[in-house]
Amino acid sequence: MRSTALAAAALALLTTLTTGTAHADAPLPVNDSFANATPVTSLPFTEQADVRTATVEPGEAQGSCDAAPTRSIWYALTPAETASITLSDESRDYYHTLTVYTGSSLADLTEFAPCWWSYGRKRTFVLTEGTTYHVRVATSNDEYASASTVGFALAPPPFADFEVMTERPRANQPVSFYTLSWDQGGGEGTTVLWDFGDGTQTTEYRPEHVYTKPGLYRVTQTVTTTDGRTATVTKWLRVRR
Repeated sequence: MRSTALAAAALALLTTLTTGTAHADAPLPVNDSFANATPVTSLPFTEQADVRTATVEPGEAQGSCDAAPTRSIWYALTPAETASITLSDESRDYYHTLTVYTGSSLADLTEFAPCWWSYGRKRTFVLTEGTTYHVRVATSNDEYASASTVGFALAPPPFADFEVMTERPRANQPVSFYTLSWDQGGGEGTTVLWDFGDGTQTTEYRPEHVYTKPGLYRVTQTVTTTDGRTATVTKWLRVRR
């Protein structure tokens, strides 16, 4: 009997620590309110965040991507220079959302960009020097609320790589290329520019190219994100007769 009771207590504690709502007597997070938003004074910045004991203030807006928040915490960032900054929330709560606002009070907040269901996903924004941005981490479902790691960092470059899909390429025959590139900052998309090393270029994602002469060609792919970050990869390609 005693072992059964202990097992039940342990299961209840595990549920609270992972997905459930924390004990009602737990203290509020220091950044529970908009006025007490945690200042992000340098990058990179990471913090263990927990909305399970947070509250929602009267007049707090609903984000464009979520139901009305039930718990939220706040961060404030004023960039020293205009830059692409990546926000992340490593949460296991599907109902976690991140929303970036401009404005000086709850009453005059404007959603800077569409909010997103974080669930471990990143987003990158170009934030302007001297403008204060308030970031809300929220949940709309107490049952699944969880602790998470919130992060702010200068956006990384995109990842650039490609494969040559054609085995033993030959002159005057199509050679297929395939991009493996993506935006490590969680951006919405990238563009690619291929330079095939023979004076021709294309912006197709999966191009085919015909080399008219055998030889060793320097193939370069340049990847660009929507906010202008770039990365380049170069590989040598031998084209046979």
